[in-house]
Amino acid sequence: AGEAGRGFNVVAGEIRKMSQDTQRSVKEIMQTLQEMQRSIMDLTHSIEQMSAATQQQAASAQEISAAVNELGAVAADLKRQADELLS
Repeated sequence: AGEAGRGFNVVAGEIRKMSQDTQRSVKEIMQTLQEMQRSIMDLTHSIEQMSAATQQQAASAQEISAAVNELGAVAADLKRQADELLS
């Protein structure tokens, strides 16, 4: 029983060490997953901000386009009036 008991103790010690290593690995994996989750949330927030900025830029571009079209119409009207005065 002495030799078998020592063998059992060796195996039990290795199993205990493997269990501790596994627990440590699980904690590291959990930390990594939490960091990834935070990064994904930050990225999502950044994308939402970029989307809002893009929508604002699109609205501004439409306003600028409308203003340019209006200026073109005013310029055409001024040219027409100038042509009438010169005729």
